[in-house]
Amino acid sequence: MYLDLTLISKYRTQLMGFAMLWIVIYHMPLVFYVPLISEIKWMGFSGVDIFFLVSGLGIYFSWTKNPSTKDFLKKRLLRIFSLYIPISLVIQIYLIYSLHYPVNSIFYVLTTVDFWFPKGNEYYTPWFIPAICLMYFITPIFLKITSNKTMFRNVCLACISIIILSILFPNFLTEAITRFPNYFLGIYIGFLIKQKVRLSKIQSIAICGALMLGILCIGIAINSSQIGSLLDGRFIRYCLIFTTFPLTLIISQLLNLLSSYKYPFLSFLGLYSLPIYLTNERIYLILESSLHISKTILCILALAITLGVSYLIQNWIYKYIDKWSSQTKEPT
Repeated sequence: MYLDLTLISKYRTQLMGFAMLWIVIYHMPLVFYVPLISEIKWMGFSGVDIFFLVSGLGIYFSWTKNPSTKDFLKKRLLRIFSLYIPISLVIQIYLIYSLHYPVNSIFYVLTTVDFWFPKGNEYYTPWFIPAICLMYFITPIFLKITSNKTMFRNVCLACISIIILSILFPNFLTEAITRFPNYFLGIYIGFLIKQKVRLSKIQSIAICGALMLGILCIGIAINSSQIGSLLDGRFIRYCLIFTTFPLTLIISQLLNLLSSYKYPFLSFLGLYSLPIYLTNERIYLILESSLHISKTILCILALAITLGVSYLIQNWIYKYIDKWSSQTKEPT
């Protein structure tokens, strides 16, 4: 059995779609309990770890094509905030009007200040946005001081430093900081693919073993209130640092079993993952407050509206961004 690293790159969009689907299911209410399936649903926050890993891989490929800090940041921040600002503004205004959210929540959401300086349980900003932007700002510095010879060392140092930081300051960027190592692992995987590195049979078996060991540790943590209370859930996120890559790699192998199939639904979720992430949970919240129907129907309705809205908004906004970008590139 040989695992193919290049399949992560080949199915990058579908992997993002899988991660997005897992996150959407995670945010749905638990209508009824089914052993194992409900646990998999509860672990849906792991989809974010897959996002960070796959993002790191894509970022490395992009940087090697055009190692310009200005172009790198401009492209990514424009793509994110051109969607984030209008979507968040409209939804937050509605939540203020309809569900009596505090007016200053608009300020927190648009500036993401409550991510950096949280106050108790009041949290309005989708934390993934400022977290991935932080990685984007760090990436050019990291890659400029890293050569092919120092890539492995620097990635290890980055991951170890982040883990130590999360242990020393457990309340600092709580949700995000334990996800950052997977971003750097994604960069390293991109590097390995570029170097045409192939995994040996022993390495492939070791990766599968790491996944099974990680799942075992997570299962023990879920059923151990002592571990959960001791580390406030961070133990599971530490396990995900070691299991996300094996899980992502194995999922890519499974997708390749039907290599001629394009997985259109997963591809759609991957292409429109950002607006889906920004709208789905909030659309459900809005529907729940106004419609008194079963939670199952609410979930289906919220997902359908989310997919339609995400498709329309992203295509409309990106159309004008692409038009503006092409005009600015024209010689004067």
